[in-house]
This record gives sequence, C-alpha cells and structure tokens, in this order.
Amino acid sequence: MFMLVIVCGLPGTGKSFVAEIVAEKLGAALLRTDAIRKTLFPRPAYTEEEKTKVYEEMFRLATEKLAEGNVVLDAVFPRESLRKQALSLSKDAVILRTACNKNTANKRLSGKRPLSDADYNVYLKIKEEFEPIKEKHLTVNTDLPKAEVKEKIYSIFA
Repeated sequence: MFMLVIVCGLPGTGKSFVAEIVAEKLGAALLRTDAIRKTLFPRPAYTEEEKTKVYEEMFRLATEKLAEGNVVLDAVFPRESLRKQALSLSKDAVILRTACNKNTANKRLSGKRPLSDADYNVYLKIKEEFEPIKEKHLTVNTDLPKAEVKEKIYSIFA
C-alpha cells in the first residue's frame, strides 16, 4: 500500500508549496484541486456542485494513482467529511495542515498565482466555514523561511 499525504489549509497558507516539497521527497503524484477545477471548469463559478465534482475527480484520480505509487493531495479540505473521505483511500495516510498568520496569507493572496483565484476575502470566508481538524494531523508553519519549511517536511518523511 502506498502513502497518501493530504495537504490542507486555508487559501494562501502555503499548501501548494508544501505539497510540492512532499511530492518531491516521496516521488509522489501530486493532485491539486485548483488544477482539476481549471480542467473541468475553464471558467469556474465556485458553486457547491462544482466543488463536489472537483473533489470527486480528485478522489477518483487518487485511487488510480495509489495503485502505482505515493500520492499527495493539495486542497483546502474545509469539511471533516472531505478529509475522512480522503483518509479512507489509503491505510497509510497522513494529514498535513498548513498555517501562517493572516498578514502572510493576505500578502500571498494579493500576488499572482497561476491556478488559484482565491483572494483575501475568500480566505476570510473559508476561515469562518472551516471545520476543525479532529483527525490526527501535523501542522506546518509556513511563516518560517522556505528552507526551514522544507527541512521540517523532509524530517517528517525521513
């Protein structure tokens, strides 16, 4: 059974950066809801129906890829039910939550990002709706310098 790493957190907290490092370290396939969304919906409206289809497609692709190797999922995962569904895909699964202070997130969200359309208002909205992570998880503080974040991730998966 291959490892599944679920990288979750609010927009602008460094999920994609962390997911890339984990995928590199584990030689894993990387699946991002932002990329899947743009493939399924070139002009996304961010409706609940769209969000459901994006996560369904991510889980379908993850199931396929887990047959061949490790997989990293990069998504907000705002609801406990989504995290539980992801955890059910592999007996060897871990959740990494990315976190940073709101000023860091705001700065990141005001910059150009190729796949994500989220801005600081989206961050605030999702922060209100984000269900607490009750599942066992590790938190990665992305306020730290990038080299320290990478070092911490490498130590987790040593």
